[in-house]
Amino acid sequence: MKKQRGMGFLGIFMICVIVILVSIAGMKIVPAYIEYFAIKDAIVKTKAQGPATLRDVQMAYDRYANISNIHDVTVADLEITRDNGELELSFAYPKKIHMFDNVYVCIDFAGSTAAGWTPPEATSK
Repeated sequence: MKKQRGMGFLGIFMICVIVILVSIAGMKIVPAYIEYFAIKDAIVKTKAQGPATLRDVQMAYDRYANISNIHDVTVADLEITRDNGELELSFAYPKKIHMFDNVYVCIDFAGSTAAGWTPPEATSK
C-alpha cells in the first residue's frame, strides 16, 4: 500500500483563510496609500507651477485636491514656507483604518517638497 501524499483539507482551508484575511486588509489599507500618493503628487505639482502669493498656492493645491478627490489634507493642513525664496510645501496626518470589531490600523503619513526632508518623529502616548 502506498502512502498518501499531498495537502489535506485542513491545510487548504487554513491557506484560504490566510489569503482572504490578507486580501481584506489590503482592500482597506491600499486606498489610504493611494490618497497619500495623490497628496504628494498635488504638492509637487503645486510647487512646479511656481505660484507667487500664498493665495495662489492655496488655490493651486485646492484645484489639484478637487481633481484627485483628496479629503484627508486640506489647504489649512498644509505647511507652506519659503526657504531662501524657494516655496516648500509639507503635510503630516494620521490615518486610522477600521479593520473589524475593535481592531484598527493607525498610519502616520507625512510628506514634503523640500530636498533632504525627513518626516517628523511620531509622538507616542
